[in-house]
Amino acid sequence: GVSPAEDWDPRDGSLAALIPFGTTELIFEGFDGGATFNFAIYSYTNSADANDYNITSAPSLAGVSTPDEIFLADFEGLQNLYNIPKLSIHDVSLADTTWYYDDFSGDNFAEMSSESNGQTEEDWMVIGPFNFDAYTGETFSFFSSLGFDANGTPISVRYSTDFSGNVSDAMWTPLSPVFSAGSFNDTYSGLIDVSGISGQVYFAFVYEEDETAMAEVNGTVQIDDIKISGTASA
Repeated sequence: GVSPAEDWDPRDGSLAALIPFGTTELIFEGFDGGATFNFAIYSYTNSADANDYNITSAPSLAGVSTPDEIFLADFEGLQNLYNIPKLSIHDVSLADTTWYYDDFSGDNFAEMSSESNGQTEEDWMVIGPFNFDAYTGETFSFFSSLGFDANGTPISVRYSTDFSGNVSDAMWTPLSPVFSAGSFNDTYSGLIDVSGISGQVYFAFVYEEDETAMAEVNGTVQIDDIKISGTASA
């Protein structure tokens, strides 16, 4: 058979992906929540440089239901961050800057950037609460972009089940997402399993940077496409 053209956009009703040998996981983005999709998985054989894509024999089929969308912030069509339900900004350091809404080349996102003024920054962008007792199999993901930083990554992600308005009074547990390595490369966090958390859950993007020693260092973090999914409990 002939190699099919890859199609990673589910909005047209179909997808096609060539999966390298040994791949055990494949993540598709952009599906509607709570919908069922049928996947056809075909095998292929190869000899030396010749691949035979076997797309004529009966494939394996599996009905897969996508999880429900608990929260999505893609930051499109907004004027500021305060228009997003369940999102709040907390400026702990009371320095000159805090999280704000920005855009570049038609893409919108949340951004935090220090001013290189020798101050210490601690700024929180918190989303929640989300009732995780009403769902199972919850996952959390986002995209990050990092630039102008010479001293590591000034951003962390944490969750809390006892936040009540003051970030300093709550207990926060760190998560371990994949962050952008710099150069403003847009990077997927990975699909983070948060199904072990119960109760009313908050997530926080925490920007921390100490410029008192190196005032010339300026770190910029951009966060986009924050998504929480799960399957509603019966």
